[in-house]
Amino acid sequence: MKPPRRPEGGDEPSRGAPRNGAGTASADALDRLLDEVERAPWAYDYFALLRRVEACCPELPRLGRARRPRQEPLRLAQEPELDFAPAALARLDRRAGAPRLGVRFLGLLGPQGPMPLHLTEYVRERLRQHGDAAPMRFLDVFHHRMLLLFYRTWAQSQPVVQADRPGEDRYAAWIESLAGLGVAAGAAVEASAVPAAALRFQAGFVGARSAHAERLEKAVGHYFGVGARVQPFVPGVLELPREACSRLGHARNRPERARQPPSRLGVSANAGSRVPDRQHRFRLHLGPLTLPHYESFLPGGDAWPALQQWVRLLAGTDKAWDLCLHLRGDELPAPRLGARVRLGLTSWLGRGDARERSDLRLVPHPSRRAAPPRGASDG
Repeated sequence: MKPPRRPEGGDEPSRGAPRNGAGTASADALDRLLDEVERAPWAYDYFALLRRVEACCPELPRLGRARRPRQEPLRLAQEPELDFAPAALARLDRRAGAPRLGVRFLGLLGPQGPMPLHLTEYVRERLRQHGDAAPMRFLDVFHHRMLLLFYRTWAQSQPVVQADRPGEDRYAAWIESLAGLGVAAGAAVEASAVPAAALRFQAGFVGARSAHAERLEKAVGHYFGVGARVQPFVPGVLELPREACSRLGHARNRPERARQPPSRLGVSANAGSRVPDRQHRFRLHLGPLTLPHYESFLPGGDAWPALQQWVRLLAGTDKAWDLCLHLRGDELPAPRLGARVRLGLTSWLGRGDARERSDLRLVPHPSRRAAPPRGASDG
């Protein structure tokens, strides 16, 4: 004789177990929840209870998507009663097989069901007077599937329920697509210095077409929990290409220079290859900061790569910028040898005072500013 064939995925778990194929932690959490429901089922909302059951079973498919009964932690049934339901849930039966949750708000029977009322009387009589549960269990085959699909329909429209399982969060993909962080940029978002959840939270700012100072101030200030202010029109210089520099003896009669306007003294002529500019640079002020927070924004700190990514996303890559950190006066470190002070970054000579320090300017490397807006984090 051949030994009995095992079901796919291993031995068939006990139908009376509180959790089929679950780990110890999941089984314990589900047991505690079902114990509470068994004592007072009427105190629970149908949708809230099934959401908690799903949360206790992260290793199983979502309710309403399982392909086999053993992948479902409980069975749903209707209680055949003739009165109007005082509560959505009636009882939880755990005496045999999988836990069976009886509901009153939806089903084929009862005063609110589509079936004739005498069928409810018949099914109830067979169950209560003769102990014959066959008619009710036959109808529960349809009730179970209908109730699970009813819950699944509700859950798919709830962003909070979708977030219970980040790997299956449909709202996350939708929001990322609206912000320009959809499928094409999915890998870059996952590898970025800023968590994907933080980018989704600021989707309104990230997806906006206009790059204004307010969105950078609010997004950076909220993400890092510090005061943020953008100073526009910071003086700077622009490097001119060779063909744009003013030259003596410029001949317009040469074919290669025919379309170039002549340099006019005081108007378009300039000396050298650099010109002053106030249109293409801004300064981001952060603070007042504590010393640990101040150090996190320095090159090599935890917050420095994330800050550069926020600026690229919200200000674009066509503008130069620098960072001004404001250190609180009472956080000023003493310049002592061996105290892990960094020359030029966290060290000041003198006795110090209580005034705020904001004399440090950090300029990101041009290659960092030119990195793709949806790219990975900076090194």
